[in-house]
Parts: sequence; structure tokens; C-alpha cells
Amino acid sequence: MKSYPGLNIVMYHYILKNNKFYNYKLNSLNVDTFYNQIKKISKNNKIITPEEFRFKLNKKYKFKNEFILTFDDGYKCHYKIVKKILDIYKMKGFFYPTCFPYVNKNLLDINKIHLILSKEKNKKKIINFIYSQLKNKNFKIYKRINKTITKINKIKSYDDIETKIIKGLLQTFLPHKISSEITNILFKKIIKMPEDYFFKKFYLNFREIINLDKEKHEIGLHGFNHNRYQYLTSENQNIDIRKSKKFWKLILKNKSKWSICYPFGSYNNTTLKCVNKNKIDFALTTEKGSNISLNKKPLTLKRWDANDFL
Repeated sequence: MKSYPGLNIVMYHYILKNNKFYNYKLNSLNVDTFYNQIKKISKNNKIITPEEFRFKLNKKYKFKNEFILTFDDGYKCHYKIVKKILDIYKMKGFFYPTCFPYVNKNLLDINKIHLILSKEKNKKKIINFIYSQLKNKNFKIYKRINKTITKINKIKSYDDIETKIIKGLLQTFLPHKISSEITNILFKKIIKMPEDYFFKKFYLNFREIINLDKEKHEIGLHGFNHNRYQYLTSENQNIDIRKSKKFWKLILKNKSKWSICYPFGSYNNTTLKCVNKNKIDFALTTEKGSNISLNKKPLTLKRWDANDFL
């Protein structure tokens, strides 16, 4: 693999054996692919630890062909699979679990959607169900659905068209209350199992998170409810960040330095003010690219998707 200038951040989500989560096939990175990927990155670049990264940030040193590895949403596979591979290479990662699953013992809506898409192969059936629900719940939104689909189709994605439409509607373009209601109905109809059955299987437990922290991996904020910050008021953004920080302080009692990974990479100028106010050292987006200059406080760090290195 070629060398990359500046600081480069790679974003990971599911990393699974044969892309399987129990009986569900999820859109994930295979274990062997991850293993080979970090070997390739390491050939002409250096993967640095959170400790090294913070030191260079504080000293305002320039980054040169350096990488950090980030893992969003706090999945169980990040401990059972990722940590074992990082241990082999004596590497450290940056992990960003969200609070909602632990408080409610439920799945995030985004994970419900992944399970629904894995189980129901007829994606047109899902789209038609969403349309019918919108027609009953909010006819104004239903009437604008073609314009919404046009917006979704313009988004770059690794998904096929139908999957992109389903995710776009349920994750982004519908009001959260409506999208969550539809997602819950679909989950009950298609998955037919209680959410708490999946909770412990899906996410890191507190013991694992504490252990990652003790071993000098970064544990950062990823929203309390995993909501898109750009659609929240200033007050609600502040509340979400404060609640997240307070929640993890109770678990990681000695932690004093904080970072944040914006849920869905979503932020606006208000978010940056809130993050500064809450004394966050650095923040991650989903915007692609290398980070060449870090002269200011780095609150909009770009990240590569793991698929960019396949």
C-alpha cells in the first residue's frame, strides 16, 4: 500500500468471521480482510496509539504518513475479534460506543435495520411497507416521497439502490419519531424476537470497555442516543454530549481526556461550539480524506472508510 500524507483515520464498524452474526449475514468486513488491511497499511505508514496521537496533538507536531484505527458503535466483535488482532501487533485502537443500548437494554435503530435487511431479502417489500406506513402516519411526507428518493439517490454509497433507499428513509430523511416507529414495526414483523435477546450479543459489556481503557485504547463519546447532531437544537446537542460524558465517567472513573465521534458523522457549527464548551480534545467526522494540517483544535477530523482500502 502507498504512503499517505499527514494523519489518516480509518473507520470500522462490524468485523466478523464470514460476515456472519449468528444466523444473520451483515454488511461487514471479514476478519481476514481486516488482518491483511492493517498489515498493508503498516508497510509504508505508521499506525500510532492514542497516547502517541494525543502527545503529537498537544505538542502541535506534524503528522507524516501516520494512521489511527477507529471502531464505531461499541460492537462485541471489537473485543472478541479486533482486540485479539491488535494485541498481536501491539497496536491500540479508538473505540466509540454509544449510551442508548446500555440504558435501555435495547438495540439502536441502525442495528435493527441491519438485522431486518439481513432477514428480509425482498427489499421492495420493505420499501412498499415504509410507503404504506407513511401514507397512514403522515400524508404530507408521503406526498413528497419522490423528491426524498431523488435526494437519497444522489448520496454516494457502497449499498445497492434499494438498500440505500431503505437506509436513507429510516436513518436520515424521515423525522426520527416516525422512522423509529416504522423500524420497530418492521423489526417485530420480520425478526420476531425480543430486542433484549440481541443486546448482550451485539454490544461490548462494561467489563470489556473498562479493560480496553486500562490497556490504553481510546474510549470516546458517540452520542447518548446516536442521533444526528445537525438536526438537534443547540440545547439538545449540549444535553446529549453532557449526558454521554457523565454516563461514561461513571464507568471509566479515572478518565479525564475526551474525544467524540459524531453519530453518522453529523455535525454543524453549533455542534463545534458545544464540543468546545464540553472540553472535548478532538472529534471525528465521516468526511473522506487525509488530515494534512492540524493547527487549530481538531474538531472536524476526516476519516477513510475501511472499504476505501479494499
